[in-house]
Amino acid sequence: MANEQRLMSPEEQEKWRTILCSDGTGFLWLRRLSRLLPSAPRCELGYEPFGGIGGKLLKLVGHVPSRKNPRFCAG
Repeated sequence: MANEQRLMSPEEQEKWRTILCSDGTGFLWLRRLSRLLPSAPRCELGYEPFGGIGGKLLKLVGHVPSRKNPRFCAG
């Protein structure tokens, strides 16, 4: 049971297809906005802060480091 993989729903697949295949303008806007929040360390993909004041603000909306790879966001 521990090795089972969860398949993504069609909605999740479409979300990731949009993120990975789009021109990236929305994602770059999010990175630029996240860069304004003070703190380090940060997510390597979305550049969202994990520590300090910025990290505490984003933790309220569910952006925390992943358990499997803490360099990236879990949400």
